[in-house]
Amino acid sequence: LSASLGTSHMPVREALRKLTGENVLVQCRNGSVMVPEIEARVLEDLCRSRLLLEGRAVQLATVHVRGADIRHLRNLAQAHSQVSHGEGIYISLQRNQEFHFAVYRMAKSPILVELIEILWLRLGPYMRVLSQHLAPLVGTGNFRNGAQYHQDLINCLSERDGSGARFAIESDIRATYG
Repeated sequence: LSASLGTSHMPVREALRKLTGENVLVQCRNGSVMVPEIEARVLEDLCRSRLLLEGRAVQLATVHVRGADIRHLRNLAQAHSQVSHGEGIYISLQRNQEFHFAVYRMAKSPILVELIEILWLRLGPYMRVLSQHLAPLVGTGNFRNGAQYHQDLINCLSERDGSGARFAIESDIRATYG
């Protein structure tokens, strides 16, 4: 890892220690680390936790959202929905994350955003595996990348509809889990 990142061993060790501490990676008996095995119960728990925290974050965001925020979200949503087959699944995932966290930061709750980041970190390896199956579908019309949920969320935020915003984000999360 150090060689591929062009850095010394210490920053890599520290990053691995931190990721292990946040249960993103697990320590093996031989001292190496690995991504935890995918288990349905873990995915269900991640989904439940995301529904709680991200649902609350968007409700809080409806209180603080401004016109400039809505314009920014529309731009992010458009960039996400226009991911082409050539750009691929990883660009789609990156743009999706940019959109979501732009909304969560509007909640003005750094601790809530930090907790959501940890959940996304733990979900990341599973999304990486899932993305290998979704990659051929990006840009073909057979891949639903959450664009409609994002539009629904933006509409609810602009109307300051907290329960509608929560429903939109929960629908997005449930679709991903499904």
